[in-house]
Formats: sequence, structure tokens, C-alpha cells
Amino acid sequence: SRVLGKAERGEFGSNIWTVAGDKAEGGAALLASDGHLALEVPSLFWRVGIDTRVLGGGDTSQLGVTFAGLPMVGAGTNGDVAWSNTYLYSDITDYYREEITLDDAGRPKTSRFKGADKALKRVDEVYEVADIALLNSVGGKRTWPRWELFDGRRLVGVEGRVATDEEVAGTAKLPKGQAVVAMLGTFVVPQDLDKDGVITGISMDLTTLDVGDTAGAVWDFSHAKGIDSFHASQRKLVGWAQNMMVADKDGHILYSGYNATPCRNYLERTPDGHFAADADPRLLIDGTKYQGFEIPLKDGLVDETPGKTDPYRCVIPFDDWPVGRDPKDGFLVNANNDFGNTSLDGKLGDDPWYLGGPWVLGFRAKAIADRVAESVAQGKASVATMSAIQGTHHSMLGELLVPAMLAAIDKAKASQGATDADSKRLHALYLSEQATMDVVRDRLDAWGKAGFSAESGVETFYHQPTAQDRTDSVATMVFNAWATELLHGVYDDEGVPFDAMVALRGLANLLAGRGPDNPKKLASWHKDRQESVLFDITSTPEIERSDEVLLLALVEALTRLRAKPSAPGEGGFGTPDITAWRWGLRHMLHLDSILASFLQGVQGLSALTEMFSISTDIHPLAKGMDTDDPRKKLKHFPRPGDYGAVDAAHPHAIRKATFPDDGVRDFRFNHGPIMRMVVGLHPDGRVEGVTILPGGQSALTDSPHFADQVRLWLANKVEPMRFSVDDVVAGATGREVLVPAGR
Repeated sequence: SRVLGKAERGEFGSNIWTVAGDKAEGGAALLASDGHLALEVPSLFWRVGIDTRVLGGGDTSQLGVTFAGLPMVGAGTNGDVAWSNTYLYSDITDYYREEITLDDAGRPKTSRFKGADKALKRVDEVYEVADIALLNSVGGKRTWPRWELFDGRRLVGVEGRVATDEEVAGTAKLPKGQAVVAMLGTFVVPQDLDKDGVITGISMDLTTLDVGDTAGAVWDFSHAKGIDSFHASQRKLVGWAQNMMVADKDGHILYSGYNATPCRNYLERTPDGHFAADADPRLLIDGTKYQGFEIPLKDGLVDETPGKTDPYRCVIPFDDWPVGRDPKDGFLVNANNDFGNTSLDGKLGDDPWYLGGPWVLGFRAKAIADRVAESVAQGKASVATMSAIQGTHHSMLGELLVPAMLAAIDKAKASQGATDADSKRLHALYLSEQATMDVVRDRLDAWGKAGFSAESGVETFYHQPTAQDRTDSVATMVFNAWATELLHGVYDDEGVPFDAMVALRGLANLLAGRGPDNPKKLASWHKDRQESVLFDITSTPEIERSDEVLLLALVEALTRLRAKPSAPGEGGFGTPDITAWRWGLRHMLHLDSILASFLQGVQGLSALTEMFSISTDIHPLAKGMDTDDPRKKLKHFPRPGDYGAVDAAHPHAIRKATFPDDGVRDFRFNHGPIMRMVVGLHPDGRVEGVTILPGGQSALTDSPHFADQVRLWLANKVEPMRFSVDDVVAGATGREVLVPAGR
């Protein structure tokens, strides 16, 4: 069975880390944060200061970032603590296979549970549809029912055929006993399509269906006095699913990802501790045997008492959640990686408490931890040095894959004179691109020795590359093109969809699992080939080995890189001159209007969305470019970094490496740091900090603040956070006086 709703997600996440006061310059506890989401215009987060102490006699004083309109800071500082979060990847949703009966009209009526038919509850939902001729939207009210099971689970899918537009609109008549029902936006006519005598359905249970006091918890975060009061506030969290970090003015630091999560003790396990096949929360649970869970609450807090007698109302105890508090090495890091060592054995479902996963590859976490540790050891941990770490674009993916790539070229070169079919094919591949493969081998080897820096190599108003940067940019381009083809070469013929995170983790295991005695204990390992059978390309009569697949991917990458570009900044470079293959000429940031995602596919509106986007029309890359300059026609911004870099810039070609192959090799990106922030809380009460947004502070295109911050963001530069009144006055650019109406 396929994992539902928990696999096709790419790598979305963020970075947070803290440094204890006794490990930092001047004794200031540090918190650094950069959240990774869609980079759209206007910015998702806004910089905000909220203060009722100076004027109003209240107890609120906060500075940071939040969503527009929220009356509290989502990530920032109140002077006593500084806090932020990353996505946890915990599992707070279960899906169930149901057996459904229909009423005389053809709508869901009952679900089967422990041999009995339980009536479904119908809930009518009314939608007000806007009348927008441009979008072919006809206004008016629409009523669509949804159904709940006896225990509150939501029916979200039912076996049947997809309804036609006419059937949905009611202009096409259905046979008696058939009806159109809405299932999470899909309109279905329920029926037993597979003729097995059962109409199956899918239901879901979600922790947020049990209403908690998440807003109250966030309010408490922003008014906490130290790490202990902050941690206690997390007992209110239901459906939050975030890794939280906090530092306080006394120099303490804390990590905790606690949010109310069901124990799931009622789900059957096998003797070795794994969930039974029909009771695995990562797959479809048998809804005819198991009911949904409930998160018990009391006075706004998660209540652990009912779980002592009722397994369906049990939550994982607060005290059992992984916590990091004032560690000996003086810092804590989370970048969506495994927070409790639950995956180190390669398994997620055999621990006493099932928390979720799979977690993001630890590329960003390791790169950050290495640099923070170095800074701490040198006594140089400060707001400035932590801010600099946020711009790190070391290629952890290159560090992982390049050794196997170079070894494949070496093996192919050394196969001259071999008589076996595998070696002959391998050497023939090498001979087909001998000169270029030798150059690629030398460049990637030198790239690794120089530190695997994923450089743009393109001169812009925000970056002036060195000669080494330009050299590294070519290696970065070749490597990423090769890695993309390798992913497709391994997975295209398997017939199973993968997202980048799953595919890359699998590829790393397959490469490391080569050799005698199945070193990685791969289920796909073949004793004669001494590697995974997944390397073989099933559409060919030969049995390809891993080294051959590696070189086939390189040949394909070189072909694509030489090809004529389809448009400025897209496709190949149109030249065999490898020195022209600069990473930044293909790896570019898109800052498109948020309208683009809503108006996608609507003809004639591209000009409208471009009006609200930030491109090189607003910020030209450089002055005085010649007409044949490859930068001249670029609409977007060349950037360093690749998949898994700290300064997140995951290229579409890898991040959205959906298989089977769709033929697209787009290395641009539009997800990354939607803010960068570092806060230092000094022992004397002084608050120091920096922040920046990838856009501006205004959504109005005629405002000077519509696109001003992006110039600094592109250069990995920041602006000061002004917490005290004196700091605000010193940095003020204007003043407004507001008076009550009528005075």
C-alpha cells in the first residue's frame, strides 16, 4: 500500500538553532531562524513590532515576524525569550479503509464496524461562490454535504467514478439511485467499480478535529519569561506539529517538538514491535476493526488522565517527548531532521511511541552543526556569525554522490580490454564521451577538494564571483544535471512515484549498499550482482549495473547541457564549451506574484501577475550589459546553492523529481527562506538582532518598500531589529500621529 498524504511533499522545512549564553560572545544567548516556504510576492511573513508597555499600560512587547493581521508575533523575541520553529513531520493524521453502504438516492448511508452497520452523520456545508466572469465563476450559494462516522472520523473518499461537469452542475440527469457527492473537492458518483460486492471508502482522523488552545499557546510563547514557562505552554498544542526552539535572557536554551499525538496503543503490533499490516498508521488502517482517536482536553491543556483507561483517548506523555535543554556542547540545531533518533535503525514503526517521519535528510542540520560548533570552539558565536551561517551553500548532495560518480568514470576507463559484456558496455560509454568525461572527472574532483561550494558564478549587483567561484559554478552545474539524470535513470522504470527526499535517501542507500554480504541490508540486493536490482533498466534486454547507469546518466546530462536553450535561462547552453555552463545561469530565483498560483492556466492574465512580481525589470542584474551577454534577457535572479543547502534553493529538477520522467529539467526555484532572523539576548537585558524578507514590507507596487528588502536578501545581508524605544527612534524614517475619530 502507498503511504497516504505523507510522501509527496518534497523537502519543505526550515532551520533553527540556538547557542547558550556561556558559549557566545558577550554572554548573549542566540537564536537563529530561517523558514523555508513558497517565495511569493507579497512575502508570506511580515516584520512586525507589537508594544503595549510604552503606550497603553499593557504587558506586551514583541518584535519579529508573523502572518499579516495576527495580533501576536509568530517568531521573534519579547526581550525575555527568543523563539522560532521548523516543521516537525510528526504524524497527526490517520487514514482508514471503510466499507460503505448507500441510501436509495445513492449517497453514503452507513459504515461497517465490528460486524455492524453504523449510521453516518450528514453535515451540510454552504459555500458562497464569487461571481467572476474572468475566471468563469458563476456566483451564488452552493450546498454540499459531507459525512462523519460514528466516532467523528471524516469520510474523505468513496469508491466510484468521477462525475462529469454537467452532472456536477445538475444539467445532466443521473439514473435513479445515483448521486454526485463531494469528497475533498473531487466530485464522485459512488458505486462498486471493481465488482467485489463492497463499496470502499477512506476516512481520516486528525488531531485538530479535537479543538485545542493553540492560539493561547502562541500567546503564551510571546509572553514567556524563560525557557521553562515557554515549555509548559506547549501542553496546549494540538495539531501544531512544529519543532520549537527558545533561548532566554539568562542564557538558557531549549528544544521541544511536543504537540498532542495519539498513543495508538490500540493498533495491533507484531512480535518484533512493528505495526500489523492492517493497523499501520503510515498506511491504511482497517476502519472496520479500529475506530478513530480523540485528544482529551481539560481547561485548555492536553489531558493525559483518560488515556490510563481508554486507549482511544490516550496521548503520548508530555514527559516522554524528546527534549534538548542546555546541552554540554552549548548549542541545539534542528533542520527538519530526526529529533529523537527514531530512524537510526532504518525503521520508523518499531519504537515504543510512534512519532511520525520520515524526517528530512540531515544535510542542512549537519552543515549548520559543523559551522556552529566551529564558531563556539573559536569563541566567536555572535549575531553576526550566526547570520553568516544562514548564507551557507555548501553542496552536501555533491559530497554524498560525487565519490560514486568519479569511481564510475575510473572503472569505465580501466575496463579497456575486458571481455565480459558488462565491462565492454561500460568502456564503450566512456569512449563515447572520453574527452568530456575526463574533464568532468577532473572538475568534480577539484570541486570536492575545494569544499563542494555550490556557486552561482554569475556577476550581479549582489554578487561578485571570484575565479574560483566561476570554476565551482561549472562543477555545480554539471553535477546537478548529472544527479537529476541519475535519479531518473534509477527510478523511471519502477512505476512508483517518488518525491525528491524519498528518492535521494533511497539512492544513497542503494549506492552504499553495493558489495558483498548486502552491507545495507537492502531488500532489493541481488547475490549475483552484489547490488540492488533497482539499478537495472527494465525496458532494455541487458542487465545494467550501477556504474553503467551512472555513466548513462552522465551522457544524457552532457547531451542536455550542450543542447540549444529553449528560452533565456531554460534548457541547455547551446555550446560544447563547458566553461560557459554556469550554475547561476540556470539556477535562478523566481519571485512571482501569489496571484500566479491562483490564475495558473487562465489565458491572458500573465501581464497582470507580472505587475505584482519582482523580477530583473525592477532590479536589473547589472549595468551596461552587452546585447550578447547571457544575463541580458534573464528575468530572474541567479543564485548559489543546491538541494539540501543551508541557504535553501532546491532546484525544481530535483525537488520536484516526480517519476516517471516528464522530460522537464528546470533548475529554477521558488521555495526558500521566507525570512532570515537572528536574535541575541544579552545578560544586561539588551536585545540585539537582525532580520530580512525576500521582498518588501509593502504589497503596494508603487511603494518604495514593495521590493526594497530583496536587494539585501539576495546578497545574504540583513537589517537590524530595533527592540528598544531608543533603537526605534534612532532608525525611524518618519512618524505618524493617530488620534481618536471626532477629536
